[in-house]
Amino acid sequence: MPSSPTTFPVFLAAFGLAALFTRPVVAATFTVTTDAGSGPGSFHQAVVDASATSPGEPAEVVFDPVFFGEPRTVVLDVPLPVVRRSLSIEGPAVGGTGEPRVTISGDRNGSGVVDDGDLPGLALEVPKEATVVLRRLKFSGCWSKPTPGGAVFFRPTGPAGLT
Repeated sequence: MPSSPTTFPVFLAAFGLAALFTRPVVAATFTVTTDAGSGPGSFHQAVVDASATSPGEPAEVVFDPVFFGEPRTVVLDVPLPVVRRSLSIEGPAVGGTGEPRVTISGDRNGSGVVDDGDLPGLALEVPKEATVVLRRLKFSGCWSKPTPGGAVFFRPTGPAGLT
């Protein structure tokens, strides 16, 4: 039995609408372009911006591979915001020495020891089923409340993963 003349155009219209409204999930990417402790292009600003995206939208912080092509230290001059969502923070590819090229330092006063003049590192208070990825980063001279001495404070508010 021959098919209805409208079957093919209706199928094409439905397929076209599905293709129009289907898009791959792409993370909102915030690129660190300076080793300044805060301000435009800083690690601090990238974490602020990533934290402000919709919780259902993937977010990532990356470091400009040209500027961070040589080892650099970001000395924080203001506290980082508490991360309360899934987030990926990845330093640039590791160099020939195998050491990360990015160091996040809370040693604001340059004393070389963790003291009251320093800033906390990264505080993670993530919800159920959130995942935080920290890759190719080094933390130094930071402390995490309530216990001094830690660079990353991880307090999940439910089952969460830290990679």
